Amino acid sequence: MSLIEIDLNEETRKRLEALATRRGKTPVELVNDAVEKLVAEELSEEDEHKQFLAWREALLAIKGMWADRTDLPDFVDIRRSMDRDLWEKK
Repeated sequence: MSLIEIDLNEETRKRLEALATRRGKTPVELVNDAVEKLVAEELSEEDEHKQFLAWREALLAIKGMWADRTDLPDFVDIRRSMDRDLWEKK
């Protein structure tokens, strides 16, 4: 373990000591817990970002994969027919 000095204002120090007493821990333990939580959250955000980039890359890799297919119906025509059916049923 390494030692890092931190400066707290008097009010924060008192509140930290009171919280430590209520939780049955030392102020140092609470500070260590808080720092560990902060680091874990940051790593979690980095992991989420990496997952997003991987997902985005996968989507870009399949972009246009059906562009040259000739065996598929014309989806624009299908959509137009649905719109006409919807409006005609009034």
